[in-house]
Amino acid sequence: MKQPTSNNRTVLYLRVSTKRQADKANNLPEQQEQCHTFCKREGLETITEFVDPGESARSADRPEFQRMLAFCRSNNIGYLVVQKLDRFARNVAEQAREIGELWARYGIKVRSVYEKIDETPTGKLLANISGCYGQYFSDHLSEQQAIRSRSAVERGLWP
Repeated sequence: MKQPTSNNRTVLYLRVSTKRQADKANNLPEQQEQCHTFCKREGLETITEFVDPGESARSADRPEFQRMLAFCRSNNIGYLVVQKLDRFARNVAEQAREIGELWARYGIKVRSVYEKIDETPTGKLLANISGCYGQYFSDHLSEQQAIRSRSAVERGLWP
């Protein structure tokens, strides 16, 4: 197991769920700006960024997410920064597994601009609560979309 370091080399991960969100002027640039501002405030050096424009976080099977994980595992990185944890994952089990592995095996600390997470018991609790909420939001939205689509079909409309 690699021991945690005081390494300030940082990777950013940015994501939006749909191509339409990716095409909006503010979504990805706003995430990017907030992450850079956070890094500057915390004294972290941004090495590179990985961007998934239009990828759901319900699964870790996202092209840039997988490239980012591989990069982190094979380079001397101290931090991974996201705007919000739901940019990283909307599946609490995958979130916990990936964050846990990055920390335990590679000494990489995951940080969020919005959530005060870290490796303390309280920080881990906050990450898990945020992860549960992100998964709930995604699951609930899918359920509501299915209800709306069914209702449209029942009324003879195209969903």
